[in-house]
Amino acid sequence: MAYAGLFLLACGYGIDLDERVGCPVFRFGALAAPCFPLLTFFVLKYAQRARKKSGERFGASGVGDAVFASWPISS
Repeated sequence: MAYAGLFLLACGYGIDLDERVGCPVFRFGALAAPCFPLLTFFVLKYAQRARKKSGERFGASGVGDAVFASWPISS
């Protein structure tokens, strides 16, 4: 529900941006604003799947390597 609310908030923000700019022909904000929540959703699902796959590969119970770690994590 929270993610759906974030998506709808982004849609509303894009519509508001179009209203303020005043471009009646092409609604760029209404099309571009929902892309950010969709992109973050896909990155989240990719990271979850990669972490689960690495956990299964090493025989751990659901805990795998972090996908977006800025430094190596040692156990």
